[in-house]
Amino acid sequence: SSRVAVFNRGRIEQVGTPQEIYETPATEFVANFVGTASVLAGAPAQALLGEAGPFSIRPERVQFVDDEPTTADGVRAPGNVTDIQYHGDGTRVRVELDLGATLLVEVPKPVEQRRLDAAEAEVEFADERARKFERGRIAVARELVEGGPAGGRQAEQSSPLVERLVCCGGL
Repeated sequence: SSRVAVFNRGRIEQVGTPQEIYETPATEFVANFVGTASVLAGAPAQALLGEAGPFSIRPERVQFVDDEPTTADGVRAPGNVTDIQYHGDGTRVRVELDLGATLLVEVPKPVEQRRLDAAEAEVEFADERARKFERGRIAVARELVEGGPAGGRQAEQSSPLVERLVCCGGL
């Protein structure tokens, strides 16, 4: 499909292409509905990204720092490994950051258990990989009326359906 809608309890959370929805989720619900995401907000987001957020970061976009940073503009944060889940072709690791947030790290292939058994770890990600939740339901309603961020058919702003969705809290 070229455009899909993600619904939450009968309400539209986001409309877009599958890639847009996965890469730039509008809400925390969408971020976790179409995959797994860590959410950075408040003081930890402010310290790491310069804004209170909230931000979404996918586990496959986070990596462990061995000795040297592997991303040129990487955000680095120390923490502790609190959970390890073996998934066959990879391992998902939960890291509780010293700043008070949690990041999930997707290690693409099984790693040596003893490497992850160390309680302390440092993780990093490229700051442009953190996606800020900027759109709420009002923006989604506007996108439906205007044809969405990627274009599409425009609905009449005066149509009863759009007025009901936008004016009466249907979104």
